[in-house]
This record gives sequence, C-alpha cells and structure tokens, in this order.
Amino acid sequence: MAARTCYACNELIEGDMLFAFNLYWHPNHLTCKVCGKDFSDGSKVEEGSDGMAYCTADYDTVFRPKCGGCGEPVLESEARVEAMEKCGGCGEPVLESEARVEAMEKIWHPAHFKCPSCKNPLADNIFYPADDGMPYCERHFYERKGLLCCVCERPINSGKRIRVGEQSYHTEHFCCTYCKKNLLGMSYKEKSAKPYCLKCFTQLFG
Repeated sequence: MAARTCYACNELIEGDMLFAFNLYWHPNHLTCKVCGKDFSDGSKVEEGSDGMAYCTADYDTVFRPKCGGCGEPVLESEARVEAMEKCGGCGEPVLESEARVEAMEKIWHPAHFKCPSCKNPLADNIFYPADDGMPYCERHFYERKGLLCCVCERPINSGKRIRVGEQSYHTEHFCCTYCKKNLLGMSYKEKSAKPYCLKCFTQLFG
C-alpha cells in the first residue's frame, strides 16, 4: 500500500490513518469545529454544510432540525411531525387532505371561516377584512367602523354620516325619536343617546 500524507501536517502517515473529506489525516489532526475533539478513538466524522468536521453530538446540535416542543435536535432515525399550516380561526393544523379556505394570506377550516362578532359562516366566502386580521360579515364590519346606521341597520358607505353619541345615522334616518321629524339642519337635544326635536324634548322632559 502506498504511503499516505496527512492533509493537516503534510507528514507521512505511519500506522492508523483517517480518511475524511476525500483526504487522509493522522487521526489526531482532524478535530471537531465546535468542541475540538479529535477522532483518534475511531468515532465518526460528520461533515457540516460549511465543509467543516464535527463530532456527531455537535453536528446534531448545529445542523439537525429542532423539535418545536422541547427544542432538542430531531434525529434522522426518529419519527417527526412536519410543520403544517395553521387555521386562522382555531389555530389547529389544516391537513393536506382537508377542505380549506384561503383568505387574508391565511388558511382556514371552512367551519372556522366565520364572522367573529356574530359567529355566522361567511356565505360564499364573501367577507370584509378588518384591521384585527379577521374576516367580518358586512354588518359587523361597518358596525366596528361606526358606519352602520342604527335605524335601518345598513352601511353608511356614501353620503354624509350623522353621529349622536355612539350611534350613527344616514341623513334621511336622522329623525326625532318621538315625532319622527327629520332633524337634518335643525337644532335638537339628546336624551339617553337618542335625538329629539326641541319641541318634543320640552314636552317629554321639561
């Protein structure tokens, strides 16, 4: 057998030798990058993706994927649960075999794609995305924004909005609570967050 030269010291190798990275080494001249241990005891040399030598323990620590529960390396010999996309409603995994709704850059179980206010399913996946990252039905989306008329319970998405306390009105629905006269452009008084014309307010409350 031809004499071999150690890659580390460039000296001839007499006796035990180590073959790793397609090169020959004195067993004590190749060491783990992390702990500095040599391989003179015959232990396995692991090659990292950086081209450096590692003992098995340090290779596992540096390069193996980590368990999401305990943080320890998941070895090739161990069973593993691959990360799956989580439902935006319940937070549980959505399996590849399951029906899903893709909306708002999230994945949802169909049963969990519902308005968080009324809990009703979003029929035909028609929804209104809110700033909290959740999908709402039309009514509760506009209600959150203060744009739901308290009289007709329809959105105020055009024209002028009138606000009394926490209540919003279409201009045509802004009327005296008692006599129903429209109050647009008129003076009025408020009682229990409801508007009254001056005449009715005086008659009712003095």
